[in-house]
Amino acid sequence: MASSTDVTSADASALLQKVAASGCLAKQDMRGAARACEVGKAVLRVAVAELVAAAHGAPILNSKSADETPISVAVRYASVLPSGARVRRYGRAGEEFLVKNQFLRVHLPGTTMTRVLLQEPQPLSHGKSAAAIFQACKKDWRSLREMGHQGCAVEHFC
Repeated sequence: MASSTDVTSADASALLQKVAASGCLAKQDMRGAARACEVGKAVLRVAVAELVAAAHGAPILNSKSADETPISVAVRYASVLPSGARVRRYGRAGEEFLVKNQFLRVHLPGTTMTRVLLQEPQPLSHGKSAAAIFQACKKDWRSLREMGHQGCAVEHFC
């Protein structure tokens, strides 16, 4: 990568090709992948803000969806026994995560623009009740009014 703070699209593309070829990354590549993800999320946020500003009051569709997904995660336990012996155990555990996305679409004279926002998968540590999922979604999702849109707003939730 160019430097510790610069991530270019060529760097991100090379990183994705490396993952596709080998299926794993070195520790240094993991740091680069994390930076590339953060840069990508920032670019998506800026693009959504620009879309809302470009709409100038035109109708915008804001579609949000969420789904629970079971994910198998690596679990590591380490403990020191009273005798001083160290015990380490490794395994896998199943956890439920809430995966969310948000699409915005506007029709302007001569063009249609669509933008997407992605959020980090969120562990459902407070359960899978409707109230728990609502609270998890409310944390990241913003309405068109909260984004500054003054025109017709069509909000869709799934």
